[in-house]
Amino acid sequence: MKTRIAVGLICLWAFVLPAAARAEWNEASSDHFLVIADQKEKDVREFTERLERYHSGLLGILKRADEKPSPSNRVTIYIVRSAGQVQKLAGDKSGFLQGFYSPRAGGSVAFASRVESDGMNITQSEQVLFHEYAHHVMHGVSEWATPRWYSEGFAEFFSTVRFEKDGGMGIGLPANHRAAELNYAVDVPIEALLDSETYKTRKIKGYDEFYGRSWVLYHYLQMSGTRPGQLTKYRAALANGATEWDAAQTAFGDLKVLDKELKAYLNKGKMRYLPIAADKLAVGPITIRKLSEVGVPVGVMVAPVIPGLTDHEIPHIVAAAAEAGAKFAGTVTLRLPFAVAPLFEQWLATHFPERKEKVLNRLRSLRGGKRMTGE
Repeated sequence: MKTRIAVGLICLWAFVLPAAARAEWNEASSDHFLVIADQKEKDVREFTERLERYHSGLLGILKRADEKPSPSNRVTIYIVRSAGQVQKLAGDKSGFLQGFYSPRAGGSVAFASRVESDGMNITQSEQVLFHEYAHHVMHGVSEWATPRWYSEGFAEFFSTVRFEKDGGMGIGLPANHRAAELNYAVDVPIEALLDSETYKTRKIKGYDEFYGRSWVLYHYLQMSGTRPGQLTKYRAALANGATEWDAAQTAFGDLKVLDKELKAYLNKGKMRYLPIAADKLAVGPITIRKLSEVGVPVGVMVAPVIPGLTDHEIPHIVAAAAEAGAKFAGTVTLRLPFAVAPLFEQWLATHFPERKEKVLNRLRSLRGGKRMTGE
């Protein structure tokens, strides 16, 4: 715990450097998305283009017509600077959340952390968005309620994407981000995977392999060629009123045999995926505008300010922010709640011994002789 707090203090120290204020808020508008991001115009355009390519590829695989939504019904995506900001917006305390999606009748909204395009490969933020958008599309085209494994397996399958240099793309690649889960998380038996009620009755603690197993099952049924037509048969049984368990037995037969096949499938050296040529992907016009240029108030918050240590950086940060379009600025002085105070003093003694007393005295002077606490 102490190590994590100390690392956090160092990260906060890095956060107040002038580079933190150099980004510009840009808005990208396309046929299906409105992207508002704290990133450069080039990055926002590239990200929005990938979203449109993904949308087109997803609908193509599902053999669904592309109906252009009204501007107010597009999915709005906010890209903020860090996963910590995403977690704060969502009220998440796990420390793992990278993005989230909020369905709305008048246009759904998604939030994700900063996107740094990595050539053909997608970033973690993009993968989270593709996962949630796959849910969005599936719920829009499905006329029946889907079992949880199917819903998550579908979203995982369609979130594993690669963008080719020639403008094409691939969908359904191996879910390498689930490798650790499948190897080390709590096992999910095939019976619990395929039947929601059985899963709910399990009395286990800790993170399990449900998402990973759901992906394996969906990928196997969709791509292996070993069980042709069974996924369609399964969906038809559910649509006709069968329970999850009965539908699975009707479509897949002996579930113990299926379970053995899934384990063998994971050990394969290579897995197939769905390539899509560039001429099969439709990307409409994308327009970019800076929010600061269209009357949207844009500002900067400098935090945490450490008097006597980082406050001299404020003029540089504000100047850089103003250059990027900021119209107002604010500051938050460092607070030292509970166990953080002695750790901070130790950090000062180690890294800035000559400034330690000056910094602590400045902090005390701001609170009538007391340190800045989190109260």
